[in-house]
Amino acid sequence: RVLELRRQQNDKAGIAQTLNNIGEVYLGLRLDDKADKVLQQALVLRRELKDRAGVGETLDNLGWVYYLKDEDNKALQTFQQALAIRREVKDRTGEAKTLSRMGSVYGFDLKQYNKGLELLNQALAIQEQVGDKFQAGSTLNRIASVYRNLDDYPRALLWAQKALSLNQEVKNRVGEGTTLLIIGTIYYFQGKYDLALQVLQQALPIVRESEIRLNEYQILGLMSSIYFAQNKLETALEIRQQALAVAKANQLRPQELESLNLLLNYYAFRASRYKSRGLNSLAKADYSRMMELVQQILPLARELKKRDIEANALAYLGYAYIFFGDYQKAETVSQQAANIARDIKSLDKEKNALNVLASIYDDQGKNRQVVEIRLREIEIHRAQKDQFSEVSELVTLGSVYIVLGEYQKAIEVYQQALAIVPKIEIAKLPPVLQEEALRLEIDALGDLSHAYNGLGQYDKATDFAQQALQKAQTLGKPNLEAEALLKLAFLYRNTFH
Repeated sequence: RVLELRRQQNDKAGIAQTLNNIGEVYLGLRLDDKADKVLQQALVLRRELKDRAGVGETLDNLGWVYYLKDEDNKALQTFQQALAIRREVKDRTGEAKTLSRMGSVYGFDLKQYNKGLELLNQALAIQEQVGDKFQAGSTLNRIASVYRNLDDYPRALLWAQKALSLNQEVKNRVGEGTTLLIIGTIYYFQGKYDLALQVLQQALPIVRESEIRLNEYQILGLMSSIYFAQNKLETALEIRQQALAVAKANQLRPQELESLNLLLNYYAFRASRYKSRGLNSLAKADYSRMMELVQQILPLARELKKRDIEANALAYLGYAYIFFGDYQKAETVSQQAANIARDIKSLDKEKNALNVLASIYDDQGKNRQVVEIRLREIEIHRAQKDQFSEVSELVTLGSVYIVLGEYQKAIEVYQQALAIVPKIEIAKLPPVLQEEALRLEIDALGDLSHAYNGLGQYDKATDFAQQALQKAQTLGKPNLEAEALLKLAFLYRNTFH
């Protein structure tokens, strides 16, 4: 309405300012293309009017559009133009805002943390001099986020608390909600899940009130990740569905894809659990749901050129085909996933695809192919310094060697696994993996006993079986102790009659 009125009055300066303001609203709503369109119109008018201060303001907003679109070089070029003009017209408030936004490009996208912090601190000093508390709150949020990304959580929290106080003082609800989200992520990365949830639940109504849907999505997404890390899978799924609904309703396409991909991961995790427990009807429902999700993910991933997510979806589709007994399709999509992973040099995605292929060949009794895949996976785990997964893979490889009757090779990989076990920091693993990590040493000892038994070295077989039992007793895990006792009893019965 304001724009219509300005046009009726032929108020070109007013039209330009209104277009600029509309662009800022679109930016807040993350409607980047719409923001770009109206800001370009504002820029043309302001240049025509020789409004240097206005040109600087609009260029600053356009730089932010490019930043949000991940066009970092274009963003920096535009910010440099804005900065030069704002300094020329002595717009100190505008200069600080541009410096702060440039700090975001360096501190986040380009990961040039020191350069980012330098620019952000320059911006903050000016904002404090001119008394611009509103923009200072945004700059403090950015400084806190950079320190969080540097894993300097104490300093990140210190800056975030300053931001929270300032945003509350000036009643900047958007800034307050953003700060609480930052604090929630810091607690999440520290593994302080209950504190993180408490802060995020405080942030959610504030963000909803201010209608910043991207922040609402991020809060729900982080809450879902926390519940998953706490092994509360049903709640994680429920909250992730809410995040997906927010993304769809607000045309947040990258976030929609992210949530679909994470839902696929969650269902795959649960389906695998159901399958291992013999709950096949429940597993079937989840594998069917996975196939539906993949059909939504693939076109969106290809549209957005997210090849890592495309590879992930194809790998999980392979698992679903395995469950339903269609090994040919499973192998085809898994090979596609592996090829994409190698093209984009993603070790994680290659590992996922290889796991599917190993499952196919294992079910088909193609143990030589399984060995090749497991050896490649061990290389990947070592490259990633993932000792938990490396030990798990070594134990699995050892069992394949036993099936092949290659007991000496099995012994070698079990000994490698046992040498690495003490280096695993179990407390830093997600709760869902901690018990699995505890049993790795017991499994390696028990399987080492099996390998020595295969070689006819019964004393060593008995010794390692007893070590497995002692380790289980030390951990105080009755289920692990029972398994170790059964293996020892089996050894005595079959070896010593």
